[in-house]
Amino acid sequence: MTVEVIDTIRPSRAEHQVALPSSIYQIGGSWVIGDISERNIKIVDTLTGSMRLVSRAGSGPGEFSSLRSVGVSYDSIVGLEGAGTPEVRVLSDSGQFVRAFPAVVWQGSGGPSMLRVVDDSLILIARNPFMTTGKPLAFLVGRTGEVRSAFYNIDNYLAPEAFALMQYTVPFGDGRDGVVWLTVSGADSVTAFDYAGEKLGSVAVTPSTGPLTSYKEVFEANGGAAQRPDGSWVTDSLPTIMSLVALPGRRALVQVMRVDAIRGTDLLVDAGELVLLQLRSDGRIESRPLAEVHAGLLGRDRAGRALLLHLTDDGGAIEVSRVSW
Repeated sequence: MTVEVIDTIRPSRAEHQVALPSSIYQIGGSWVIGDISERNIKIVDTLTGSMRLVSRAGSGPGEFSSLRSVGVSYDSIVGLEGAGTPEVRVLSDSGQFVRAFPAVVWQGSGGPSMLRVVDDSLILIARNPFMTTGKPLAFLVGRTGEVRSAFYNIDNYLAPEAFALMQYTVPFGDGRDGVVWLTVSGADSVTAFDYAGEKLGSVAVTPSTGPLTSYKEVFEANGGAAQRPDGSWVTDSLPTIMSLVALPGRRALVQVMRVDAIRGTDLLVDAGELVLLQLRSDGRIESRPLAEVHAGLLGRDRAGRALLLHLTDDGGAIEVSRVSW
């Protein structure tokens, strides 16, 4: 495995600064960066380095009051709006508003937490587990919103009365080449499904430091609470899965990082270890640690290779790195 810096994004204007990137993808000759803090999408020309903003914060067509997630297909940019009635907003590859449709949620349940574009033709939507006992947390929908499959129940992990743990449990994942990979924040494993929602298997993620300890374990050991009597947080310094990107060949790359419960874990600066998951032909899923990086695993390029973002030491630029074999 090699990690190579392939571009440096250095915004020339204050409004172009990337505050809190949640994703980076490549469409045509541009990088598409979802900035959930600024509630906009930034498009960067890979040849000239010029940047422009699309979908500014707001409530109009193609704007976002609460941008949760961004993905791309070969010809469009897709964003998840979480405010009000959650919906998926589709933009052209140049950032022009095309259409919107409701995000899939159950009435009275937690709102959507994440969106990913899968194989250019499907959209994976995950939702928060609040008030969703016995109901699926992940949906594959078509490009106009029709539900193709619903799956991923975590009742064996999250009991209805575990209210403190529930607040820390956010589903996320990705899909490619017939496999959807899903987990939740604080879990120690990843589960694979086919596009029909049938479970293919699960695997414990194993970085070089050894097996992970789930949030469920540390919460239960502390009587279900997030803080100890001395005020410290049970999750502080705990290695956990922070991000996941599906790769070609029935593989996925996950990033394991230590939780900083005081200042918050910074994916673009803090150290994290990349772990490769491989679904074998016999149905087994292998977990193999690869390397430590000081960059966030946040997306992939046109060829399906994983992309990392790193904030430079001077804080004035973001390096884009590509992971390849």
